[in-house]
Amino acid sequence: MTRPTRFDEVVGQEGAVTLLLKTARKPLPAYLLVGPPSTGKTSCARLFARAILGEEKETFNLIDVNCGRGLEAVRYVRDLVAHVSDRRVIILEEAQQLTGAGFTQLLGPLEDSPKTHFILTTTNIDGIPAAVQSRCLRVNFLPIPARVIFDYMKSMTTTLDATTLKRIALDAKGSMRDALIALEGTEVLAT
Repeated sequence: MTRPTRFDEVVGQEGAVTLLLKTARKPLPAYLLVGPPSTGKTSCARLFARAILGEEKETFNLIDVNCGRGLEAVRYVRDLVAHVSDRRVIILEEAQQLTGAGFTQLLGPLEDSPKTHFILTTTNIDGIPAAVQSRCLRVNFLPIPARVIFDYMKSMTTTLDATTLKRIALDAKGSMRDALIALEGTEVLAT
């Protein structure tokens, strides 16, 4: 299972992809990608960072806030912003895990870093303070419809029948990652 390498490979998130592509040429200071787990938020954040920077390679900073409750992550962000000479993109994954002090520390860089663009991802919008939300363009990621997951898996495999694929798509409950992991496991067992 690999992440999409281009926006046209993102499945089931046309609205989010369209919004990101429309703002890529004149990016805003901060974005908040919101939605259930495994619906493409981090993949789109990576693709969007590359689009903003105009580069094929990944030269952005991806910080998983889950590690250390975020205060260390925000200190790292502040250090990155302080030493920026070129345009930079910082992705804060699982941003809802930041502590109150972490969010307070993040407000400065969000407001006063003209060469830095922030992309925050979250599965829990209620975990993001209103002061942070108001500084970001919200991009909603919806659960991926079972039919879309089914069609995508059908294009990937010839070893499993439609009934099995339909069951996997329904069991995934909108999560492409869960569907693909189940697909890989089922294919292994079927051979």
